[in-house]
Amino acid sequence: MDEGFKPEPGQRFQYFFRVLKGDERMFRYCIWTSKEAISTRWPDLDLDTAAGRSDLESHLRAAGHGRVRAKIDAGGEFQNWLLDLRADGEEEVALEEKNG
Repeated sequence: MDEGFKPEPGQRFQYFFRVLKGDERMFRYCIWTSKEAISTRWPDLDLDTAAGRSDLESHLRAAGHGRVRAKIDAGGEFQNWLLDLRADGEEEVALEEKNG
């Protein structure tokens, strides 16, 4: 599995997973969240510090590992997924494969 944290300029933060079987990509799993959602879900995180960003990365990694494991265990779930963590809840949606 390949994974990484991608804080972007502005309001969005992403953590992604590429699930591989050998050299073949099975599916991707992305987590998106925003500063607003972070302040609601994890009010003690200070994103202006390296420690706060590291803690956020740890929270997103843990959430993603659990979701990816559930997809693998369920079998047949090998499509791309997006988990949108919002201040008022969350939504997990299957994404269409995009070429190009």
